Amino acid sequence: MKTKSLQAALYRAVICLAAGFILAGCVSGTKPELSQPLEQDAAVLSGTLENGMSYYVKRNAKPENRIMLRLAVNAGSNMEEDDQKGVAHLVEHMAFNGSEHFAENELINYFESIGMAFGPEVNAYTSFDETVYMIEVPADNPEMLAQGMTVLRDWACGLLFDPVELDKERGVVTEEWRLRRGLSGRLSDKQIPFLLKDSRYAERLPIGDMEVIKNVSRERVVDFYEKWYRPELMSVVLVGDIDPAVMEQAIVSAMASVPASQKKVQRPEYNVKAQKEEAVLVIRDPEQPYTLIQILEQMPALKIETEAQFRQNLVYQTAFAIFNARLAELTYSDNPLWFDAAAFSTEMTRSSAFNALALVPKEGLFTQALTALLDELDRITQFGITESELDRVKRESISAAEQDWLNRNNVESANVAAALVNHALTGQPVVSADTDYELMKRFIPSITAAEVDGAIRDGFTNRGTLFIAAVPDAAQDVPSDEEILNIWLTHKSEEPLTPYGENDIDRPLTSLPAAAGSVIATETVPGTNIVRRTLSNGAHVLTLKTDFKTNEVLFSAVSRGGASVAAEADVPSALLATDYLAMSGLNGFSATDLQKKLAGKQVSVSPYIGSYTEGLSGSAAATDLETLMQLVRSYFTEPYFTDTGWNNLTTTANLIASSRSAQPQTVFQDKITEILYGGSLRKSALTPEFAARLNRETAERIYRERFADAADFTFIFVGDFNEDELVSLAETYIATLPAAPVRAGENRTPEQAVFTEPEFPAGKPAATVRKGLEKQSSVFIAFGGRLPAADAETSRIETELFEMLRSLLDIRLRESIREDKSGTYGVSVNGSFYTYPERAYEMQISFGCEPGREQELADDVIAEIARLQTQLTDESYMTKLKETYRRTKETALKTNGYWISSVTQAVTEGTNPAAVSDTETIPTLVTPQTMRDLANTYLHTDNYVTVFLEPEI
Repeated sequence: MKTKSLQAALYRAVICLAAGFILAGCVSGTKPELSQPLEQDAAVLSGTLENGMSYYVKRNAKPENRIMLRLAVNAGSNMEEDDQKGVAHLVEHMAFNGSEHFAENELINYFESIGMAFGPEVNAYTSFDETVYMIEVPADNPEMLAQGMTVLRDWACGLLFDPVELDKERGVVTEEWRLRRGLSGRLSDKQIPFLLKDSRYAERLPIGDMEVIKNVSRERVVDFYEKWYRPELMSVVLVGDIDPAVMEQAIVSAMASVPASQKKVQRPEYNVKAQKEEAVLVIRDPEQPYTLIQILEQMPALKIETEAQFRQNLVYQTAFAIFNARLAELTYSDNPLWFDAAAFSTEMTRSSAFNALALVPKEGLFTQALTALLDELDRITQFGITESELDRVKRESISAAEQDWLNRNNVESANVAAALVNHALTGQPVVSADTDYELMKRFIPSITAAEVDGAIRDGFTNRGTLFIAAVPDAAQDVPSDEEILNIWLTHKSEEPLTPYGENDIDRPLTSLPAAAGSVIATETVPGTNIVRRTLSNGAHVLTLKTDFKTNEVLFSAVSRGGASVAAEADVPSALLATDYLAMSGLNGFSATDLQKKLAGKQVSVSPYIGSYTEGLSGSAAATDLETLMQLVRSYFTEPYFTDTGWNNLTTTANLIASSRSAQPQTVFQDKITEILYGGSLRKSALTPEFAARLNRETAERIYRERFADAADFTFIFVGDFNEDELVSLAETYIATLPAAPVRAGENRTPEQAVFTEPEFPAGKPAATVRKGLEKQSSVFIAFGGRLPAADAETSRIETELFEMLRSLLDIRLRESIREDKSGTYGVSVNGSFYTYPERAYEMQISFGCEPGREQELADDVIAEIARLQTQLTDESYMTKLKETYRRTKETALKTNGYWISSVTQAVTEGTNPAAVSDTETIPTLVTPQTMRDLANTYLHTDNYVTVFLEPEI
């Protein structure tokens, strides 16, 4: 159940370590006893070739007609010599720039020609300990699998390292490094050596040393490749919708010829030595937006190879879930001392992990918030957890496990491939869905409160060993390192701590109507399997039954209007009204009590008010469909707005707003918004001016107005449900929602949104923002304008052709700005095409670059657009666009998510949902002439906006 968006955004923005979170990988400070080993999934076909290369194959049908190919090299940046820092990553880049069977750029060209895009379907990564290459190919053409395997073979032993291409790629890697600088880079520079002290990991960040990247000889790059890309250190993983025997034969045919090592190299293993003494690191930075505190304890990573380890991991997941629920409850309480707090575990290396407590204190309350967090840690370690807390988490875990098992045949092949890659690299077995479910059912009920209490104590022995605080330069409430150490290790609550207690939530989720409504009309939407029903209160229900995912139901409710019908001054309150509600609760339940009430149910419903629509979105297991309906009813009839919710909303909003001026990218974005949209609050980010307009009464009034008339809504259900049951529930919970009365003899007129998009600026407005301490620049270019009215079908086709133009521009700019000019790590091309309430468009191009190259590269972008406008693009690009469109549709049409989104959009725009499944019209229209015409229609080189971000120094 989603209960926060502003708060979630804050959490994502600040509670992070370099390696990210892995909540499912919580670790133990004790070594579990040996027990029954976990058995590898019997459906996995594996073997070892004569040259020493291992392979793993599994048939998996989701997505249909796709095969995932992986080459896992058990060597990463830790294997570099001092003069090779960054070479492991550079080799990975060079894999796409010329090999035995693919000349420079031919590899990416080939995959794009079969509809597989660079990035989503063709990619790679380098870490401390491994390098992994990833390909996706269609399964309906044996030649594509053979070619994919040829690529894997080339990566394994056939890279060319052409000197010209190598020099180009040095620039691309440098731009990737530059992109990662700024605040996050400076924090990492100090955090990583602190966390991984005296280990090789602290000296071998995968991005490398840019002086090495610029100057390392080709010979030393080749040395790394030849030393570490060896069959005995490589594994091939194939997972997809095809006979495993066919995949196995493809591996043998392609990889058996990889030369065996004449002398096998011993791969070194590196560990992180546990730090015994407590240490404090305070990092001050002018771009740090707010204070972030982290208390960490290093643990050995838990390798789950036995049933005992599997069970121990469940105990730790349970412990973290309970502790986080308590912290969330405090976050949503009256006048909390912090904006957010969380407990988590992150695995930073194969052998080392950290348990952590993280905290964002309110301004001026560093010590008070820290001691309150320590009190909560002491409370749970002293008194333990309650049986009701344990019961809730058990119910949630069992419910989630059951849902996973029901969808055992709908797991994405990419996830299966990732698990098998992990097995190839670490030896951790991949158990079958049946085994996993059997273990969950056996172990979860047996977990005791005493075990969870022990896990929490083990996880934070003596309150951890490392303390990190990232704080703004101007922060005045941060004690000295010595004072922090003293508070952290010796604090005792002034008032005696008491056991955790909770509210009584044993009452119905929603009130039931006196009598059910009814369905008064039923029809099938022409050209589809969608059934449209009109209810007795005037609301409409659309249902589309699918077999894409067992027991999954996706839900949407949409009505036109949104914030567009609000006065300009009221827009901030309108757009954040649902955040206010989320931080308050529902039907008298607080936000956290609502979570407790829904424990053990697979259900989520969230209201929204957007620019032109309002509505609800959600999902549920089919078995929890009635609970979803109850939540829908409550959001319409029983919204709950509290003092606590408003206070938490405004303090969080003000924190985010006040911190914008510290961050170069947000200042840059605000300048872009200013030039594109003037001072329009409707297009504003969460700035201080936006936050100052928030009004409690206005927010509640607008929410109630937007959800007052259910007859103005269309309720959409897609997925695996019983039709009769859904209709009966809709008659009970939706048909009885309030609807605005209609006078006798009058027809109901649906509400319409008001078009509020500002006119695109005339001429060529430009600006430069100078902000930031790093040698980083960014370029932003935008085109836009209004369009004449057109019928719904014309608008639909133009929308899709506009996306074709965006895709073409994305490819061409990648080739010119990244590959030819080595000017950036990546170009982002984003398009917006409005068809309702009126027609307009924007095309936005953005990328990072080296300071001093902004104008040069911006001119290159305009020159590339001019070529698209004056020259007929080669037919090979048309093939790429058509195949990518066809292959993307092929998989999308087999997902509930695509259908719920597309049908909701069709309802909003007034188009026929039958067009969602049209895969033929657009490819026939994609021609060189069409693309030239589109470039001239939408990309006016005499009317565009340019904004540069340059460093202050």
